[in-house]
Amino acid sequence: MAAAFCLLASGGYALNDVHDRREDRGHPVKARRPLASGALSTAAALMLALPCLAGGLWLGWQVQRLAPPVADRGLGSLGPLAFCLAYLVLGLAYTLVLRAVAGLDVLALAVAFVLRAYAGSAALQLLPSRWLVLCGACLALFLALGKRRLEASQLGAAAGRARPALLAWSRALLDRLVDLAALLAAATYVVYTVAPDTAAKVGGRGLLLSAPLVVWLLLRARRRLRRDAAADPVELLLADRPTLLGFLAWTLVVLAVVYRQPW
Repeated sequence: MAAAFCLLASGGYALNDVHDRREDRGHPVKARRPLASGALSTAAALMLALPCLAGGLWLGWQVQRLAPPVADRGLGSLGPLAFCLAYLVLGLAYTLVLRAVAGLDVLALAVAFVLRAYAGSAALQLLPSRWLVLCGACLALFLALGKRRLEASQLGAAAGRARPALLAWSRALLDRLVDLAALLAAATYVVYTVAPDTAAKVGGRGLLLSAPLVVWLLLRARRRLRRDAAADPVELLLADRPTLLGFLAWTLVVLAVVYRQPW
């Protein structure tokens, strides 16, 4: 499923860049993208996008043949291919409509994460923890709102021209929404670590030990967003050594809890 969604995401990004190429030429950073700069033709981008989308759907179909739905109703009745199709439709809707509507644009990104989570679980013939999916969706909202915060701050008066949906946001409002998303992500993660289903799977509530690291990582990302320390929230994860060390520590704690003896 990872390969299927990589192909679908790649094809979706290519179509998005084709759609936004004229708008991107007025953006100080996006103007350097291959399509916006003229280094890549629209025809070449489409020739890349369409096989990627077709390949992603084909892989989703192949996975579904090996892992049919595990339930007769609800999300468990949907197989990997259904989630791939939903992801593709959502991506097209985002490119054509949703990205221009403040609020719906960031919600679409959160829903895209939920679809990825359920698709991976469907491939394993499992249903993921609702609390973990909700935590992931809140984290996706945090990153999406953080990106809007950076754009609004760094583009200044040109923000509306670069992305019309930014006209509906103010830095103060975005700061409050980023804080709310961070709070919800931290709270839902804590609830996930102590939920009965989680405790039954890992043999206790030891995962709660990883919660302080999650809270610290969110607080650090929030602080760096306010300082405009990166051009994109992803850079907060890749270019900040303390953040990378924090993720490593969180991974080690989770592995130690999952593979220890119950207590």
